[in-house]
Amino acid sequence: MPEIVAGGTECSLKLEEFLPHRLMVLSSVVSRALSQLCARHGLGVNDWYVLMTLDQRGEMTAKAIGARLGMHKTKVSRIVATLLGRGLVSRRLSHADLRQALLHLTPLGKALNDECMSLAMDLERRLGAAIAGADREALDRN
Repeated sequence: MPEIVAGGTECSLKLEEFLPHRLMVLSSVVSRALSQLCARHGLGVNDWYVLMTLDQRGEMTAKAIGARLGMHKTKVSRIVATLLGRGLVSRRLSHADLRQALLHLTPLGKALNDECMSLAMDLERRLGAAIAGADREALDRN
C-alpha cells in the first residue's frame, strides 16, 4: 500500500503504487484488446456496443440506445449512420410516433455481432482466468 503523508507540503506517493493509476492502466490495456477485437471487423468498440444493444434489446430508437449506453446523441447518430451505410442496421418509422425511427439489426449485423460476441467472450474468459477466485468474487460483488 502506498504511503500517504497528509499535512504540510510533503506527500509521499509512488505513481506505480497509486491504485487509481493502476486501474487506469489496466482499463487502457483491456480497452486496447477490445478495440483490436472490434477492428478486425471494421468496427469501433462503441459501434459494437450499439450492435450488441440492438441484438439484446430488439428494436430501439437512437435516443433509447444513447440512454442505455450513456452516449451523447450526436455520437449515437454518427455510429448509426455508419452502421446504416454498411447495411448492419436498418430503420423504419414508428407507427406510434412518426417522428421516431426504430432501428434493428439486419441479418448481416446479427452475424457480425455474433462473431464479435464470440471473440469478446473468449477475451472475457482469458481475463477471468487471470483473476484469482477471491478477487473475482470481490469484483463480481461490485
